[in-house]
Amino acid sequence: MTHWGESFDRGSHTLRVLAPDGTSRMLSLDRPEFKIGRAADNDLVLDDPCVAPQHCRLIVVRGAPVLRDRGSRFGTTINHVRCTEPTRLVEGDRIGIGGFVLQVVLTRHQVDVALVADRLRHTSGLAEDTPEALLTRTLDAGASSWHALGRPKRRLPTADLLTRAAAHAVAHPLATLTRTWLDEAALRRRRRQGRRWWSLGTLLGVVLAAPLAWSVWPQPPTEPLEEEHPPLPPPPPEPPPQPPLADVKHHVIPGETLASIAHYYLVDVRHIERWNPLLDPGASLTPGTTLTIRSSVAPPRRTRQHHIVESSDTWENLAGYYGVTVPYLRASNPARGEQLQPDEWISWEAIDLGDTKSFTTAVNQPPIDPTPGVPIPASSDYNLRCAMNAYATGSTAGHLLAALSNLRTRLRYRGQIVIGDLSREDGGSFGKHLSHKTGHDVDIWLPHRDGYYREEDRCARCGTRWCRPELAEIDWSATWLLISALRQTKAIKQIFLDRRLHDHLRAAARAAGVTEDEVQRLIPTIGTSTARVLHADRHTRHIHVRFICDPDAVDCRD
Repeated sequence: MTHWGESFDRGSHTLRVLAPDGTSRMLSLDRPEFKIGRAADNDLVLDDPCVAPQHCRLIVVRGAPVLRDRGSRFGTTINHVRCTEPTRLVEGDRIGIGGFVLQVVLTRHQVDVALVADRLRHTSGLAEDTPEALLTRTLDAGASSWHALGRPKRRLPTADLLTRAAAHAVAHPLATLTRTWLDEAALRRRRRQGRRWWSLGTLLGVVLAAPLAWSVWPQPPTEPLEEEHPPLPPPPPEPPPQPPLADVKHHVIPGETLASIAHYYLVDVRHIERWNPLLDPGASLTPGTTLTIRSSVAPPRRTRQHHIVESSDTWENLAGYYGVTVPYLRASNPARGEQLQPDEWISWEAIDLGDTKSFTTAVNQPPIDPTPGVPIPASSDYNLRCAMNAYATGSTAGHLLAALSNLRTRLRYRGQIVIGDLSREDGGSFGKHLSHKTGHDVDIWLPHRDGYYREEDRCARCGTRWCRPELAEIDWSATWLLISALRQTKAIKQIFLDRRLHDHLRAAARAAGVTEDEVQRLIPTIGTSTARVLHADRHTRHIHVRFICDPDAVDCRD
């Protein structure tokens, strides 16, 4: 304290009430319970629409106020943190209620300067320059710093300061925050000392028990035994015979790279470059080039693919559908014009991938079932938000799994995919959904720009902690890949997305090389009944995909 004329603590607490208009007033907590709210029968009436009639109350427990929120809609904060349980308040705490701020202060009174000397002689007051006064200020400053920094362990007092504070507290009263600071330090040191004694006792027990254990342990005989020849160890198994290396001729097709070819033949990229000195380092491979590779792996089988042109087919959507480039597809069919004609044949050479070459045939595809009783199985290709809402018809489940498999294998998307609600096992409505009743509707979250969704407790639903992406977190390029994979199943009836996001989707489609006519046909500026992407309110974080009906489906109309 700088001057003896300044305030002294009286020990009781006071509330400084700061109104939204800047005015303030002081209220003394001179009763065991202090009610706060908008109603007129409260001890402190706060006129604010964000304040509940019975908002909260202060209870004085052992001389300290305790704040308890009474379940108000807008809540009560203590130092900008929402109060969810009874909390003890200390001097300086700021309580937020609506637009009002309540600050806890200690009630003080002014001391007559003429009585200062008498106070020093006959009370426990400390002179300003005495060692006791300096120690008191040191302790108060350390406790305030510890509280302001979030009460970290590194700001607790040292062992020497804690010992001095314990002796000092016997004759001189300490502030509540200072005593809390010292109690926390003492508790931690007692725990540390207990762990040290437990470790020392365990070590001592092991040392004392070791000779006893050695005395009862079976010892080897002192007399030499007759020499025996130990059995020979079995011979190591012969390694499996390695197939001989041979010069393989590999014909490059569109989309192949040196890395993918090296991965297929189980060799190093540098070896391929050494075996083929005419390759231009860093340049893309030219389709039709023949490479020499020394490997025991046979070259992939080449098959001739054929397609009958339909009225809606273009060079671009066929190239995306079959995973080849437009120039390669047109070069393989030089007799075809700029516009494809219905019922024409086009063909090209591709790698035969067996059962995985067609995304319309999924491995272990569930049988077609007209009821939403087929569960979507767990898979590394996607995550299920809620398994109890993840039932679909057999046809919908098969097309959905095939589309996601195509997204991973052909379109090479590696980010996280979360499947939201589909239908319940027995069908029917649930929650706020107007659809999702027959197993033909699927919610898929929009892909996150970082590849993986955030996990927070506030987003926890049905056992998962993922948060749906905000507008600034959406990866629109990946969104277009997802929609492309779904369209390639040829089983999509409609895709619903809020019209405020359609411009982002159009831009991603144009960036992927889709023509403007095709963009307007799929995502028209003015919605039509033939559009694939339509508007749906509040669909800003996921797309709602509606598959075509099964032949025998009930309550489903195309």
